Amino acid sequence: MKRYLIYGLFGLGLSLAACDTAIVLDLPQGEEDIVIYGFIEQDSLPVVSLTKSLAVFSTIDVSKLQSSFVHNAAVSLNDGDTTIQLVEYNIPLNDFTYYFYSLPSSLINTYKGQVGKSYKLTVQAEGKTLTATTTIPEPLPLDSIWWLPHPDEDNDSLVVLQVRFTDKPHEANYARYFTQRNSEPMYPGYFASVFDDSFLEGQTLDFALPRGQDRNDTINDTYSYFWHGDTILVKWCSIDRAHFDFWMTVETDKNNQGNPFGMPTLIQSNVEGGLGVWGGYGASYHKLIVP
Repeated sequence: MKRYLIYGLFGLGLSLAACDTAIVLDLPQGEEDIVIYGFIEQDSLPVVSLTKSLAVFSTIDVSKLQSSFVHNAAVSLNDGDTTIQLVEYNIPLNDFTYYFYSLPSSLINTYKGQVGKSYKLTVQAEGKTLTATTTIPEPLPLDSIWWLPHPDEDNDSLVVLQVRFTDKPHEANYARYFTQRNSEPMYPGYFASVFDDSFLEGQTLDFALPRGQDRNDTINDTYSYFWHGDTILVKWCSIDRAHFDFWMTVETDKNNQGNPFGMPTLIQSNVEGGLGVWGGYGASYHKLIVP
């Protein structure tokens, strides 16, 4: 980064001094990278989105996001036994079209993610080669879920989601969670969606699980709560260490934005040759109807 500081002092020795300060910053745009956002869950299909990175200080709008998708890439998936070439699909969403790569139609009903397997993703696009490997760990379900009244009696229409989890001893475990309220989309935790068992080691813990929320929204007084009459679905996923490190650093960086005391965070990607994440989920699902 080049910094040019122009500082002028006028009227030195006068009772009134005028000071003009102009700062000109020549900010580097950085090299454009390909970004992978992909995941695979047991009994489900792989989904891989490819985009080009955007400059930090650029103006981002819908058209720029739309043009950031990487098309016609050679994307392959190897599970140790078979290599499959993924194909590109698109989903129109009002004025925006979402592009992703997944299985060819001939394999959609026969090929699914399997617990315990490792999956290597290879992407060749725009003269670059990117690779990433992830695993689908054994699911470690929650013991139970239930609801408690809001601690403030004046908010008696709201409830707290409570969960119980027993850690599997003598091994490192990592988890990521999502919640769904009624027919709304399934969202990860707003501030933090990942956990590790570094302080549990075989213990059972009861704790409140905040309602997931779209991270493009702003929070209000109902943040983290559910309502009486809601049907709640919790998706609790086992993930591997590299997958955990990615989301932990992404969420730490997001939560530090705007904090004058926050430290810069290096996002720990598991992608070689590019940016992003390729992650496996060993998922369990838990349903609760609040009366």
